[in-house]
Amino acid sequence: MDGVLGIAALSMNQDQSRLATISHNLANATTAGYKREIPVGRTFAGLLQAAGTDAARAFATSVPVSGSALDMRAGTLRATGNPLDVALEGDGFFELQGPAGPVYTRQGTFGVDARGRLVHASGLPAAGEISVAGGPPGIDAQGNVLDDGKPAGRLRVVAFARPADLARLGEGLYAATADTAPLAANARVRQGWLENANVATAKEMVGLIETVRHYEANQRLIQGWDELLGRTIRTLGEF
Repeated sequence: MDGVLGIAALSMNQDQSRLATISHNLANATTAGYKREIPVGRTFAGLLQAAGTDAARAFATSVPVSGSALDMRAGTLRATGNPLDVALEGDGFFELQGPAGPVYTRQGTFGVDARGRLVHASGLPAAGEISVAGGPPGIDAQGNVLDDGKPAGRLRVVAFARPADLARLGEGLYAATADTAPLAANARVRQGWLENANVATAKEMVGLIETVRHYEANQRLIQGWDELLGRTIRTLGEF
């Protein structure tokens, strides 16, 4: 594949990945606790390098030329009035008990299952098997859970030195990796509140429009280059 076409093809592949990331952010703009993904792609110099011997193979086999990183900045808080909704002020994550070990989330939507356990919206129980048999529990700023005024347990809240390195599990859940270890958190628990997604819809829409236009520009480049080659071949054929 010609170098110019290779650069354009790889750039369009990167635009497709970027569009998918932005679309995912927009789709979750109203999801409590959602952390936006930041599109990460190759530099122009990287595309130039890839456009050599690897360009055709990378495009033909759809080898990813870009990806995304997590933006772990906190979103704003909104009051819900639901005693089983909780949010964190400050850095930290609620710890849940997953089937293969601890799982972490900023999405504080909880409920009570048939066994009386405090469970997350994902169905995973809060770490520590907190049971509430009475009415709506009370939850203080330290995460202590009171059932009819009696201690029933405490929501575990942990922090990470590099939260963006957590492994994404979907549904607002994350898992620690070999490079991430939970630390003591200095976050305040707010009962009756939820954290909004940290997605700025207007900013995402601007990024969406820019990416679409960039993709279209690459399309025109490929079409123009193809027409130029066609004219060159026809002209050479006249001799």
